[in-house]
Amino acid sequence: GAPPPPSPSYGSRARMKREAREAHERRVESEALERRLRAVLARPPESRTPPDLALLAQHPARVARHARNARRRAEASARAEARADPPEVIAERVADVARLIRSLNGTPFVVHTGAGVSTAAGVPDFRGPEGVWTMRAKGVKVRVPSFETREPTLAHRAIAALHAAGFVSRVITQNVDGLHQRAGLPDAAVSELHGSVFRETCGVPGGPARAPRSPAGGGKEGEGERNERKKTHSGDSGEGVHAKNAAPALGCGAVFTRAFDVTAGKPHSGRHRHSTGRRCERCGARALRDAIVHFGERLDDATLAEATEAAVRAPLAIVLGTSLKVPPASTLPGKSGATVICNLQWTSKDTRAAVVARAECDDFARRLCDALGVAVPEAKPKREREEEEAPEEPPRFAPMTKAEKRRKKAAAPVPDPDAFLSAKPIEYK
Repeated sequence: GAPPPPSPSYGSRARMKREAREAHERRVESEALERRLRAVLARPPESRTPPDLALLAQHPARVARHARNARRRAEASARAEARADPPEVIAERVADVARLIRSLNGTPFVVHTGAGVSTAAGVPDFRGPEGVWTMRAKGVKVRVPSFETREPTLAHRAIAALHAAGFVSRVITQNVDGLHQRAGLPDAAVSELHGSVFRETCGVPGGPARAPRSPAGGGKEGEGERNERKKTHSGDSGEGVHAKNAAPALGCGAVFTRAFDVTAGKPHSGRHRHSTGRRCERCGARALRDAIVHFGERLDDATLAEATEAAVRAPLAIVLGTSLKVPPASTLPGKSGATVICNLQWTSKDTRAAVVARAECDDFARRLCDALGVAVPEAKPKREREEEEAPEEPPRFAPMTKAEKRRKKAAAPVPDPDAFLSAKPIEYK
């Protein structure tokens, strides 16, 4: 008998297989052609044979794409390279900036600082040749030193001197090391966009807070408190991820400035990454948290508002040691009248800047202060600075500094050996 007729879907399956096979063959041929073109283009032009030149002539579009990609890779490599201009070029750039500042007729300007300002203090940056992210891409972990042991750099002291002389109205920084304040800048003149490792708050939004036990309730919390804690732990606020930093959790909102790094010895990821585990000295709640802003978290509204207002009012913004890649900090310099950028690497704002200097922040700041006639104070010895910064009463939970230990030892009474020998023995019953 006659064979059975093919099913209706037999032809479509066969066509799909044939098309898939043909597409695979075309892909293999294209990849082989790409390998041949790359091998030819990798050779110097003078060593290319006539068949190589004929192959390049047959595929002008592919050759143009390879040339365009090579140019882009070279540009990206040059932008990532940290280089300094010759000293004479830096001197010209500083002279241009000094003339620009004098043309302001005494109107103060703002200074934006990034990790490059603190590299001379031993704090690693992020995108430099030995930065945290650069070395992490190579599989190398960069050790971050203790922030308590870092000293202000020449750039920090120069900025403080410019502020004292009336040239600088505000410093807007992305750093969390607190070196601007150690250099002499008042807290009111610094906007720390990403927080500080020396500050913790009570009930800063974004994580759990443990309420103090109520004596009247027998040490148990009520149903409302349990529900509030569940909301705090789960982040159920109805406004998405950023809402975790939008409304205070349990706690009184007090802010404490410590003499030690409040982030040391605690987890830096997970739900409890902000909790320091200490109890508030004002309300007693175990709700103290660091003030660090992690990636994906919302900046403090008040800090960002005051920084934006200062940037809008300023006729000039000087950017030191930042690649201007992280918003919203990267957008603030553009809100001022003119921009000056000092960074060893390329930034996306270079084409819009009035002056661009490729220089170390310390070198640029020193030259600028010399051009403006501002004296930069010498770095104080660590012991002298500890004597000045040591509070009369060390804050609770803060370890005593060496200066405080010396004062305590000097104030301690000297025991009298005669009184000890003449003391009556203790009678035990």
